Amino acid sequence: NLWIDNLSLGSLPSGLQKLTNLTYLNLRSNGLQSLPDWLFDLDKLEDLQIYYNDITSLPDRIINLESLKIFLVNDNKLTSLPSLPITLEDLRIQSNDITSLPDSIANLESLKLLDIGNNPLDNIPSRIGDMTNLTELSLSTLGLREVPSWLSKLTKLEVSELAFECSTLACACATANLFVNIHKLRNYPSAIIISAGPLKTSW
Repeated sequence: NLWIDNLSLGSLPSGLQKLTNLTYLNLRSNGLQSLPDWLFDLDKLEDLQIYYNDITSLPDRIINLESLKIFLVNDNKLTSLPSLPITLEDLRIQSNDITSLPDSIANLESLKLLDIGNNPLDNIPSRIGDMTNLTELSLSTLGLREVPSWLSKLTKLEVSELAFECSTLACACATANLFVNIHKLRNYPSAIIISAGPLKTSW
């Protein structure tokens, strides 16, 4: 295991590529803008944490990390995502500048935790509803204006953070009633936020 955090390195020492048995690597808060190619040859990595940096893109080669289970890349400057290793169980990409998610995200069938909150997403792929092993999901601060119909398919959810922006009373009521009417969900979300205002009473 290796922690190199809060050092504001800007780039990674090339000598790290010799650590081919690494399973855990934490590179948070180092002012990184990109990742070196050799990083994606560390095929024993199971946990990669690169949050709180300035990374703008991820190379396609990330899919070569075939042992990766935990990937924390939140609080960077990503605008898109490549296809990711299907071994992932924990993916946190919140607080980036991502405008769309690839359809391939639904291939992450082992995923248990997904946080995509606080991104300027144009839409959320309905195929997330096929990720039926999810137990934790955060869609917070996405400015949702309607309830995703696929939410009821995620029957294993234990924790979720959902936020909706409603401009009509009808929308607010429909959102609140969702968590009463979706009987397939075993547990209610831990946070439900209905925001905007003032509410219009037109139906």
